[in-house]
Amino acid sequence: MNIYIDSADKYTEYLEKNKKEFYQRLVNSIKEAIQSKKSKGYVCTIITNRGNDVFDIEIFKDDWPVTLEKCRTYFADNNYFDEAIDAYEVSKMISE
Repeated sequence: MNIYIDSADKYTEYLEKNKKEFYQRLVNSIKEAIQSKKSKGYVCTIITNRGNDVFDIEIFKDDWPVTLEKCRTYFADNNYFDEAIDAYEVSKMISE
C-alpha cells in the first residue's frame, strides 16, 4: 500500500482522515506476518508528492499485541464491530 502526501509533515493529517483504513492495514499486516512466520509486518510506504522522501512503515512483533488492542478498541468504540472481531482474532493467532 502506497500513501502519497504533499510533505512528510502531512502524515498525521492523512492518518486522521483515514484512520479506519490505516487501522485495518495494521491488523492485516500483522496477520500476514504471522502467517508468513515473520518478525515484522509491512504496513505501507509513504511517498511525498515530490518523491523526495520515501518511508517504509513496518511493525515489529513485540508491538503486535498493543497495536492490535488499540485497533480493536478504536473499532469497537466507533461501532466497526466486524473489524474489532478481526483484530481480536488476529491477537489470538499470536499466542498459537
